[in-house]
Amino acid sequence: MTEAITRNFGEALRAPLRIGISGRRGVGSRAVTVVVAAAGHPIVAAGEHPDVRVHVLAEVCKPEDRQVLDCGDVDLVVVNKADLAGLGGDGPMARSRRLAEQVTATTGVVAVPLAALPARAAVDEAVVDEQVLTAVRTLVANPADMSSADAFVAGAHPVSAAHRARLVSELGLFGVAHAVLTVRAEPDAGADRLRAVFRAVSGLDGLLDGLAKAGAPARYRRVLAAHQVLEARAVTDADAAEFLHANDTVLAVMDAAAEVLRAAGVAVTPPSRAPRAQAIRWRRYAAGPVSALHRQCGLDLARGSLRLLESGDRA
Repeated sequence: MTEAITRNFGEALRAPLRIGISGRRGVGSRAVTVVVAAAGHPIVAAGEHPDVRVHVLAEVCKPEDRQVLDCGDVDLVVVNKADLAGLGGDGPMARSRRLAEQVTATTGVVAVPLAALPARAAVDEAVVDEQVLTAVRTLVANPADMSSADAFVAGAHPVSAAHRARLVSELGLFGVAHAVLTVRAEPDAGADRLRAVFRAVSGLDGLLDGLAKAGAPARYRRVLAAHQVLEARAVTDADAAEFLHANDTVLAVMDAAAEVLRAAGVAVTPPSRAPRAQAIRWRRYAAGPVSALHRQCGLDLARGSLRLLESGDRA
């Protein structure tokens, strides 16, 4: 019985976030959807209730985008096609990062830049196969015209036009350029190395971090819901009561609460440092002018801090 309780509670903690994705035509919402799904997050259909609501835009935040954001129904903005933001200055990703910062500043919704094609290549192992590696190595030895996607595909070259078209469709010219630069510098670079490069240059980690932070409240509410079910069972179930009062359970709830506050920009010091002071701090926080969600988070942090104090854990 205790094993089943532990498993069910653990599932509430670890279950992947369900993501809803919207965006006007032409911004690459479908490509972003593929990336998010390949990263392990279920995608919900329109009309269903997701844990995180993502809106995709590209190049500029148009009035249609602003209308969506002003409704308050978006948790994260993805500025897609970051690789097409122009090659001048400090590069396309830096330009898209500035646009993302502007969107965040003007709408209050966190925005992250993304080059969806190389991001997909980073998480989908089927993209960078032997054909792609052979083509990239040939491009290193025989440079192609990379002034535009059309020029890259149309010119005469040892890599067939069909294979070059595939490179552009699956990596984007930005991804092809980084693949060529990587193999030129590291002739033995294989698929794993290219996937690591694509991950680093595409903004994928920023997207995943943004999803995790935006989903922290949903994950915490799952934990609370599982906790409430156990509280009802604990009236007559000794195993449930024992699990609820176990250190690991109390600290797991505390950690989920801490993630909510961190995602909202609240400084959270590890409660294991001076747990008595931390308990006092979070009890006062919960009593202050905060939302109901943050009040519960404060109470769970205070409870966890007291448990650390009781157990003498100062590590």
